[in-house]
Amino acid sequence: MNKHLKVSYLIYSCIGILLNVIQTAAAQEMQQQTLKEVNVNAKTIILKREADRLIVNVEKSAKASGENVYELLKDLPGVIVTGEDNVSISGKTGISFMIDGKKVMLSGDQLKNMLKNTYSDNIRQIEIIYTPPAKYDAEGAGGMINIVTKKNVEQGYSGTFFTRYSQGKYGSYGAGANLSSRINKVTYLLNMDYYNSAYFSQGTENRRFDTKGIATEFRQQSYDKANASGPSVKAGIDWKINAQHTAGFSVDGNFSRKNNPYTAVTDVATIKTGSIDSSFNTNNQLGNKYSNLNGSLYYTLQLDTSGQSLAFSYDISHFDDRQDLSYRTDFYNNTGKIYRDAAILSGYNPIRINIHVLKLDYTVNKAGYTIETGAKSSFINTCNDIKYASPVNGIMKPDATRSNNFDYHERINAAYLSVKKEWKKFSFQAGLRGEHTNTSGNSITLNNIVSRNYFQLFPSIFLQQQLSPDHTLNLSYSRRITRPDYNSFNPFEFYFDPYSLTRGNPYLNPEFANSFELSYTFRSKYMLSLGYTASTNVISDISHLNDSTKILEYVPVNLDSKHNLSLHLLVPVSISPWWETENSFTLYNNRFNSGLSGTILNRSQTSWKITLNNTFTIDKKTNVQLMGTYTSAYLQDISSFEPAGSISLAIKRYVLNHNGTIKLSATDLFMTDKSRGFIHFDNQDIRFYQFYDSRKLTLTFTLNLRKGTRFSGREKEAGNEEETNRVSIGK
Repeated sequence: MNKHLKVSYLIYSCIGILLNVIQTAAAQEMQQQTLKEVNVNAKTIILKREADRLIVNVEKSAKASGENVYELLKDLPGVIVTGEDNVSISGKTGISFMIDGKKVMLSGDQLKNMLKNTYSDNIRQIEIIYTPPAKYDAEGAGGMINIVTKKNVEQGYSGTFFTRYSQGKYGSYGAGANLSSRINKVTYLLNMDYYNSAYFSQGTENRRFDTKGIATEFRQQSYDKANASGPSVKAGIDWKINAQHTAGFSVDGNFSRKNNPYTAVTDVATIKTGSIDSSFNTNNQLGNKYSNLNGSLYYTLQLDTSGQSLAFSYDISHFDDRQDLSYRTDFYNNTGKIYRDAAILSGYNPIRINIHVLKLDYTVNKAGYTIETGAKSSFINTCNDIKYASPVNGIMKPDATRSNNFDYHERINAAYLSVKKEWKKFSFQAGLRGEHTNTSGNSITLNNIVSRNYFQLFPSIFLQQQLSPDHTLNLSYSRRITRPDYNSFNPFEFYFDPYSLTRGNPYLNPEFANSFELSYTFRSKYMLSLGYTASTNVISDISHLNDSTKILEYVPVNLDSKHNLSLHLLVPVSISPWWETENSFTLYNNRFNSGLSGTILNRSQTSWKITLNNTFTIDKKTNVQLMGTYTSAYLQDISSFEPAGSISLAIKRYVLNHNGTIKLSATDLFMTDKSRGFIHFDNQDIRFYQFYDSRKLTLTFTLNLRKGTRFSGREKEAGNEEETNRVSIGK
């Protein structure tokens, strides 16, 4: 039986089993409805499936309290975070992030740092969007993750104050407030947060080489500690001038300092004898000062009472990341004596990015059809002028052979049209988006300019059929793109140690994906879906090993194709009036095909992830949450990862007349959330193991103060949606 038939048989078998699970759960629910009611809180629903997305209710999760977004992602159904902190949805990479509908202008290491320093205290829910419609930017071949922050919607004055402390190997703490006031027609918003976090990763890596018939091995043990701190502030004013006109503006800023010492001890051994021939010790000091300032102006005109409207926005963003780099490696022979000069390098790497975005949207209802159209233009300019220095006769002097000045300019003009129609039991939405991209990457040092100029169309369609009040079918299709992050084009080298480095690829092309999904929903709560995505020019960071120099180099390249077939199941089960469970299961198969340095890559693997979330209602004021996740072995281009999972426990207690909340959570109780894997490809034979500060005890306290009556708040969708996710700072 070939691999395709095996995968198909496995999926069809799972469908049959899982449909039986749904049927059993539904029957159990009907039995529960006949039981005598008891006086407990309303059900705590954490997962909710809609036509094109899965919504995770973060603020109702006791376990999520005090966690950063990066930690939250690991618990999301179908979301996998690799050892390199890369995020995928059901095995699909190229994920774009938004905050309140506004694309995060970060990628690479800076995106990871932002996720680690944004905490659940400010988050209402997280949305996993599988097939975004035409109104959204086409960026994000693997889908989108939208982080929805908390907003107070009270007439008069209201506020939420919070503080948190977390203890793993190191302690972290933070505090903040979300304040709002509505006076007549003007709403004022102010959100503030300060964090001071410390975390580590520790690992081993073994690389084998074959040089002139002699097999040797690098056996490396590393320890990476980071401490980051800083404030974030957001302020805004929304003015409802009258029934037709609404205007407003917002400003926000994030400021941080980070200190990141890194140490590694590497033994060089002869495999045949097992003896240690030499070793080298690396001590790096990495520090950066980062700031991000954003401003937004917006205006909405309601042209009539039927829903005809015109919306305009202008967004501006400025990023400034100043990195101080210091590298030192000492070399020892097998007796422990230094046998050569130390490799010393220092650097200063300032990165500046400016982004301007204009957006116009128009909506009209005609003859039962909802028509949306709009246009968007973005202008991005980046400057990366890294300067290295190395010792000359004991004195640090500029090293022109390693320094580099790189400028990147990008212009994207887009327009879209979307039509939606609903009948009694059937609805459809069809859209078409066109995007014209013009880019220019200029390596001033190398006197090399690479330009791109292309236009692409991105269609999408959504169909929904209600078979009966309990049964609904959805079918969707969308074409999407993943553009390389801005710094991936930079051809110069960034070092980890003398034998490990990364560099960009100025000839990198965008990735394109066609995605299909068929989903079935039962009683608006049980969900089963099948998805298929075919991608070309797949962007992947691929390692290359030189047996002669023993240098391991990471370079982003385009793989020829990737095929992803996935199955999702969401089954909430009410076991008793005080015990609710929400269970999700994801099964997927990834197949990679490409030619790499004369070697054919043709690999596939079927993987799965299960998330079990149990909520126990103790009384009106107390509930306990027990969550478990497990991810099977999975494949990412040439890297294979071994299974991992975790179990977490949390308790939530309302105090002060339900105006205050105390939450205590213990994550990864058995410290099993570890990253293990290997690379066996071409001449590469590498094994790696890494674990993190994942076992933590976190205590949070939240106080809600309100004065006034509720009003209908308005959420503004910003225009700089595509650009924010591709800033690669500190990569």
